[in-house]
Amino acid sequence: MSRVGILSVFAAVGLGLSALAYSQSVSPAAGQLPSTDAELREFFADSHSTEKPMGLEGVWIDCLDRLSPLPSGTSQKVVCKSWTAQGVESTLVALQSGPETVPVIENRLPGPTGNRRFVIDVQGGPRGDPTYSNEAITEELLARLRRSGAIELIGVSELDRPYVQLMERGITVVSVGYWGTSLRTLEERNEFELGAQDVRTAINFHRDQIRADPPLITSSLGNHLALAALGRERLEGMNVLSLVPVMDGLQQHINRFTDEIAKDKADGEPKSGWGRLTVFIRRDEGFAFDHTRMALTSDYIEKYLGDADYPWKYVSLKGRCSTLVLGRKDPRTRLYRTHE
Repeated sequence: MSRVGILSVFAAVGLGLSALAYSQSVSPAAGQLPSTDAELREFFADSHSTEKPMGLEGVWIDCLDRLSPLPSGTSQKVVCKSWTAQGVESTLVALQSGPETVPVIENRLPGPTGNRRFVIDVQGGPRGDPTYSNEAITEELLARLRRSGAIELIGVSELDRPYVQLMERGITVVSVGYWGTSLRTLEERNEFELGAQDVRTAINFHRDQIRADPPLITSSLGNHLALAALGRERLEGMNVLSLVPVMDGLQQHINRFTDEIAKDKADGEPKSGWGRLTVFIRRDEGFAFDHTRMALTSDYIEKYLGDADYPWKYVSLKGRCSTLVLGRKDPRTRLYRTHE
């Protein structure tokens, strides 16, 4: 298979441009790119790199290296890096609350930075991306991809995202990079609980700034993280826009696909696809980057969730933005209707 053919395989398993970048940072034993689908899967399964990753993950690692632990009871916000891409300004920030350090990305349209409103964004996953503008995806690159018909490799333009509608109204979208996002993972069982702790830290930090619970946007797994972080009673009293909720408990959601995943693995065609993990380890002084590798999303999900089980279907949101937005083609729409 040619390198062009390999790129088509990357797209087919949902890796897109990130897989190409990863293939340049690690090398198979023979020192060449794999030439068949089977070799590609074997390459990913054995991949491992101790080099600092490029992009957002690398920026976060650099930022951590500059931070000093804070004593309990103190907190601060440290700007790691700001950039503007496709008309959206993103700023990676470290929120330090005692021993906890949580990355958040503030997204806004450039302009006066007065007393802006904000909303906390908890994306889905695990291994999902927090909301941010990718500085590597320039308007020039987008134009080339459109001309070549390959725009689906990276999705839509930043200005086509619905979050921009909020930014146009002066709202800053503050997206939480919890444990388990593309930014970082410990690959520990029940890491979901650490992710929920991150979400709680970020929400409480911003609550202290405005002396009230901030509005939330939660998506898929982000719904359950918010529930685990805040508890049902507090969450139900908040202003929440819930996108694509997983209506049953997390364990039921895993079990529904157990047989299908097992069959996929037996056939050698895992449908869940591969994703890059940026793996950290625990140190006496906190956490440190260790390596990157590729992993099957299905394997990672089972380890990440562990025993966690937070059934979103029992939550009754009452705020004026308490709207459930489900795609008509999403099978969870039907599941939700059966619980009404």
